[in-house]
Amino acid sequence: MSLTISASSDRPYGLARVCRVWRAARATIYRHRLPPRTEPPRRRGLVGSMPDPELVEAIRAVLAASPSHGERHRKAWARLRL
Repeated sequence: MSLTISASSDRPYGLARVCRVWRAARATIYRHRLPPRTEPPRRRGLVGSMPDPELVEAIRAVLAASPSHGERHRKAWARLRL
């Protein structure tokens, strides 16, 4: 877009000018210039030792087996690490 010359003013179109005329954010323009994604977005960060659904089941099992009613996150985390 920035290299195209305007026929009426003989000036190059700038992305800021296009966004101002179209009343759109630059992020929107850049996003629509990219081809659509073929794969779903992945979660960022490191991959854990087990998938999330299995981890949720393990946490629930630890909390159900605990002798105290109000088990806190530090105790549950310590038991899961063992």
